[in-house]
Amino acid sequence: MDYCQPKGTCGALGTAFVQYADALATQVTNHEIKESEAIQRFAQYKTQVISDAHRDQVIVESGRAAAAAAAAASGPKTCTTYGNVTNCF
Repeated sequence: MDYCQPKGTCGALGTAFVQYADALATQVTNHEIKESEAIQRFAQYKTQVISDAHRDQVIVESGRAAAAAAAAASGPKTCTTYGNVTNCF
């Protein structure tokens, strides 16, 4: 957390990321886990965070595309005028 707090630049995800790294470092320092295990755990965590962020971005983009398609589909496609009457379909 020494990185995020003075700079105030980490959001919730960045703060969680740094907290996890700090927790692993503390476990290594206290000889609770080996450094190699900490490196492996951190790599797995980082991979999961990146995967989750990518999944979330895809969901957001899909939602935007669906909303745009719905907006386009809801409007009239063709209008025909006969005398004083206009019908749009």
